[in-house]
Amino acid sequence: MAGVGADDDVEDGSSFDEGRPAGVVPLAERNFYVTLITVMPRRTQKTGLDKFFDAQMKSPSFAKSYAAARAELDAIDTMVRALDAAREKSGMTKAGLAAAIEARPEVVRRLFTQKNPNPTLSTLVRLAAVLGYRVQLVRVAGRGSGRRTRAAA
Repeated sequence: MAGVGADDDVEDGSSFDEGRPAGVVPLAERNFYVTLITVMPRRTQKTGLDKFFDAQMKSPSFAKSYAAARAELDAIDTMVRALDAAREKSGMTKAGLAAAIEARPEVVRRLFTQKNPNPTLSTLVRLAAVLGYRVQLVRVAGRGSGRRTRAAA
């Protein structure tokens, strides 16, 4: 016997299917789907950019400028994500929101899908208004007045 299939008779004359529980599909009739996942090895060495950045961060003026820029980007990102959450909660589509502020649909789509969006203040104000919100300036506790004074001569 060259090979035994699901319906082939075995040498003693019995069917290969005998004794199999009801509902069990023979292996030959099953469909198998395999998902391969590539696991990227962890980077153990720093890249040239990582090393350069680390060296630059040792400079107090660079570190201060970087922290200020990072805070600005994080604030913008937080606002954009909050507007997108409000849009989803309201059930409005990105295209519908774009139409409401008289912008092209791709403008709003890119705003909500880019990793680091950089919208104008005008765009944020118009989006917030359509969603029933307003943009408000709030003083950060513990910060000075922001006014510069001249040192005494």
